[in-house]
Amino acid sequence: MEAEWKCSDCGEMKPADIEQRINCREDRYGSNTRKSHSRGAPSGQGLSLRKFKHAVNASGIAVWCAVALLSGCATIQTQYEQAITDDSMKSYYDFLSRHPQGAFSSDIQMRLRGIEEKRIAAIESSLGIRMRETEIPLPDSSFHNMQEIVYTANRAHEAVLLRRSEKGRGVLLDGKIHPSSDLMLKFSNTLTLSPNGEHIAFITHKLTGPSYLVMDKNRQVLSEILVEMALSDNGKVAYIYATNPGFFVETRWGLVVGNQRSPLSVGQMEKLRLSPDGEHVACILKELRSKWTGSMNYFVMLDGKRSQAWDSVDIIFFSDDSGRLIYTATSAEGKFIVSHDLVKGSQQLQPYDSNIILMAASSDGGRIAFAQSNGRNMEIMLDNLPIPISAQDAQQVSVDEMIFSPDGKQFAYIISQFYLKGYGTKVSLRRCAVVNGKASPWYEDVGWIRFSMDSQHYAYPVCEGGVPEIATLSEYGQLVAYVYIDRHGGRWSVAYDGEPGLIYDWILHGPRFTGLSASLEFDAIKLGKRVSVQYETVIPSIRSGP
Repeated sequence: MEAEWKCSDCGEMKPADIEQRINCREDRYGSNTRKSHSRGAPSGQGLSLRKFKHAVNASGIAVWCAVALLSGCATIQTQYEQAITDDSMKSYYDFLSRHPQGAFSSDIQMRLRGIEEKRIAAIESSLGIRMRETEIPLPDSSFHNMQEIVYTANRAHEAVLLRRSEKGRGVLLDGKIHPSSDLMLKFSNTLTLSPNGEHIAFITHKLTGPSYLVMDKNRQVLSEILVEMALSDNGKVAYIYATNPGFFVETRWGLVVGNQRSPLSVGQMEKLRLSPDGEHVACILKELRSKWTGSMNYFVMLDGKRSQAWDSVDIIFFSDDSGRLIYTATSAEGKFIVSHDLVKGSQQLQPYDSNIILMAASSDGGRIAFAQSNGRNMEIMLDNLPIPISAQDAQQVSVDEMIFSPDGKQFAYIISQFYLKGYGTKVSLRRCAVVNGKASPWYEDVGWIRFSMDSQHYAYPVCEGGVPEIATLSEYGQLVAYVYIDRHGGRWSVAYDGEPGLIYDWILHGPRFTGLSASLEFDAIKLGKRVSVQYETVIPSIRSGP
């Protein structure tokens, strides 16, 4: 008797010669079928983009969601014919992801490739660019074996530490294998990235033997226990280390900056900070004040010199131009934000009342903003003055991000709030972006806010029922690109100047504009292969942004 199998969706018994599909629902990607458009915002996803001088409409993307209406369990041939009939990138890509092209004749492969070529031609014609995909050797399946990922503060660069395996290992910097991968041993951790994203450092070791500090293409033996590490834009490395404790011997703490070592200290060192230019180093030193009460003295160590004793020190960072060290501290006199001018050698104390949740400073450190909470209400302070929060109830609001424009004149933040949805029975989360006091509508999610280099434009991705990803602007904000994820199929794509691109399994890094041009590049995984994608400018003049 011929073997049969039962479909989990339709419940019917099917002959063995019919291949089982993943599901048999009438609409595989949702209850509503959406038509494709050449331009316009897709349902539930888009990008908010405005100029400060005058508002402009957000440039949306077109999502090719002409879905195949398949009832019952279709054969491979039926799926193939439907993909060709639909002439949509969605059906085409979903079909290929299940059935590799190598399983078909050259004629079928050419017809399948024709769908993608037609889409590429449409992108090139609309944008006036040349699109190229270059396949890059994929180091086994290491991209699915991530151990650690770190970002720069502005989220413009990312580094991924991959687990060591028999065939694959390495460090990815902005989606590309970094030369330091060749120095990696069996185990690695403590991945650190410089503020400009150009330098990488990490610790690597085997089960037995010494540990090594790897910084870019160099590796050195570590004889101590490394606790914390920092990198500057020029590649200088600093780290805090601890000596091995023994019987009746306390742990000692030390600091290494470049080739210089500080004297060992009984006090514990933490929160190491290195200025972007590598000229200044700071950390927090904790020393026991009283053995009876266990209370501690906190000192800020700046270039080897102690500050006054504080009851606690929490947030600490350098300004982007390396001109100021800013930290929060408390004492018997109150709570203060300390701004130390590294050029003049002076410092300013700004008092605050509640607990600081988040803090941001302009590039020169001259302007400071922070969000503070007393346990009930949230308050945002800008230049030591309170600013109203764009929400009906400040008791249920949290601040997720604060950022200044490069020139320090514009200020933006993202707030989130829990609210009752529907008939008041479901608690949901919504987010809102506020730029210079002007609030966007509430969305289910809002991505990171980004300013153009001339500070005249900003962008942030928003969505309803999907996943917002990072947006990026060209040097002067004329063009915008961002990553989005299809909320039904889980596919990734990049929208460039409002035009949808091809579909990928995963965007490794990007998109990023190159220099002052309108050229765009990013790295992706496509049907199990790693590709580098470039949108190269063909038309000399750059069109005005959306």
